[in-house]
Order: sequence, then C-alpha cells, then structure tokens
Amino acid sequence: MIREIARLACSFLPALVAALAAIGAVYALRCLFRRRPVFAHRYTFQRNLLILIIIAIGVVSVLLVLPMEENVRSGLMQLVGVLVGLAVALSSTTFVGNAMAGFMLRIVRSFGSGALIQVGDHVGRVSEQGVFHTELQTEDGILITIPNMHLVTNPVLLIPEEEPIISVTVSLSYDQNHHTVEAALCSAAKAAGLAHGFVQIVELGDDSVKYRCAGVLTKAISLSAARSRLCIGVLDALHSAGVEVVSPSFITRRSLATDEPVIPSEPGPDEERKVADSPPPHRLFDKARLAGSIAVLREEMSRVVAEEQRLAKELAASSTGTEERTGLERRLAECTARKERLGRQVATAEQDLVEQDDSLM
Repeated sequence: MIREIARLACSFLPALVAALAAIGAVYALRCLFRRRPVFAHRYTFQRNLLILIIIAIGVVSVLLVLPMEENVRSGLMQLVGVLVGLAVALSSTTFVGNAMAGFMLRIVRSFGSGALIQVGDHVGRVSEQGVFHTELQTEDGILITIPNMHLVTNPVLLIPEEEPIISVTVSLSYDQNHHTVEAALCSAAKAAGLAHGFVQIVELGDDSVKYRCAGVLTKAISLSAARSRLCIGVLDALHSAGVEVVSPSFITRRSLATDEPVIPSEPGPDEERKVADSPPPHRLFDKARLAGSIAVLREEMSRVVAEEQRLAKELAASSTGTEERTGLERRLAECTARKERLGRQVATAEQDLVEQDDSLM
C-alpha cells in the first residue's frame, strides 16, 4: 500500500514541480515590481502580459507531465486550445481593435501626456496613454478611462495650451436689436478678462436668435472658471443694456406692464459679490501635469544623450592637447551633468506620479 502511494506521489511530482515553478515565477515577478514602484508604473502592461504568459506556460506544462493516457492528454490539450480560441474569437474585435487603435494614436501623435482634449462630453488632460485605453483627468480630479477605439472613431478636440478661445452662446428673441446685443456681449467679453472679444450670430431659429460671445483667454486660470466668468459677464452686460435674457415662450403668471422688463435688481451695497476665479490649484490636473512633465523630461533627456554621444565621438577623433579637445571635454562634462540632473528629475516626477496614483485609489 505504501509503495503504491509512493509510486503515485512520484508520478504526480513533475506536475507539482511545474505548478510550483509557475507560481514561484509569478510571485517573484510581483515582488520585483513591488520593490520598484516606479518601474511597475511605467511597465504595467508588460508586467500583466508576462504574468499571463507564465500562467499559460505553467498550465501547458502541468498537462504535459500529468500521469495519464495519451488520448486523454490529447483531449485535454484540444479542449484547452478550443477554450482559448473561443475566448480570443469572442474578444478579438474589442481587444485587437483597441490595441491597433493604441498603436495608431502613438504613430499619429495627435496628442500626448498632459494635453488638454475634449472627446464628446468629456474634457480633461491626458494623464496616461496605454495600449488599450487612454486616461483623462478632469478639472475635478476625476480620472476617466476611454477605450482607444472610441478616440479613433470619434472626433478629438485638442484645446491649445496658450491663449485658448473661450465662448458661450445665448438665445434672444427677435425683438432685441442685434446691434445692442453685440455691443453688450463685446463689453461682457472685456469684463471677463478676455482679449480680442468678438460676437457671432450662430443661428436664426424659428423664435430666437442664437449669439456666440467669445474671446482669447490670456490669464492662467482654468477654462471652467473663465467660462463661468464670461457667463456672469454676459448676464450683467445684457441686463445693464436693458436686454431681457428670456425665451420667447417664457410663461409667467405675474401681472406685468407691457413695457416692464424682466431684469433682476442690482445687489445692494451690503450684499457681497464673489466670483471664484479657479478651483484649488493643487488639485487641478495634478496627475495629468505630472505625466506631461515626465514626457517632456524624457524627450529632453533623449536629446541630451544624443548630444553626449556625438561629443564623445568627436572627442575620440580629436587630437590630444589641442584647444578643440579641451572645448569638447568641457561640453561633454556639461552634457553628462545635465543628463544626470534630468535623470533625477524624471525619477522624482515618476515617484510623485506613483504616489498620486495611490492617493487616487
């Protein structure tokens, strides 16, 4: 009896060793990435892909060394192959489509980390670009994950970083003179701190005229705060000009004279009028700005490394003791020091990005 148990245990020993080897490899990989959080954050996709490959190799190895009949083993291998093929077939459209869209976005490079974009109703800065998805961070600090296929198949608006145009639309009835409205809206854009303000008639509707008031934002404040200030300026300017901001289908049960305008009263001297300029700056696009700064630092480091290699080649080809060689040595030392400084800045920014991820989770 003991011999039979020992023989059975020995027959299952290779399978047990293969399973333990796969588990140990996964555990070692996780420990490696856990000790280097910056490395883990940069290569998240590669880590998950390696774990998946190790698990697949472990399952196949266990099936190959299990003590069973060849026909049974062949049937199990075929079953595993069918299951894997079925899973790939069912998810290939989304999986492969998002992967190809991710590669396309990397090749086209319409936007990068830190860019301010609008996709449909979502507006935010790009905080991360993955193989299958792109992550946006809104002004409220909310992280939005958008599949890459959605970015490829839908228009993506790239909002300029410097001097963007801020605009609002307002619909007014036909009995308002458009010259009066345009003058009031231009003064509203100026009062909101926008440069080069202009007014456009966007649409002539059945019962109203839609106006667009816009201007160039030159101050370093958030877009939502600037748009809110412009809306307040539009209301104040139209009310000051005696223009009713009310729909032609406006219904009220108050008894009004035909010449009495519907304009709110001015605030009294004791009433405070406060307009928030911007949300707290420390929470505004914090992760997206870090990701954008890391991308800029890496590009700068690539240029410095290329310059360092070029100087090293010229230094190797120059004659000893010449003035040209001395200059090359000085420039090479400056490039090396700059590269080390940029490396420290990248490491600090990546560590801050990892800590930011932990705080958002």
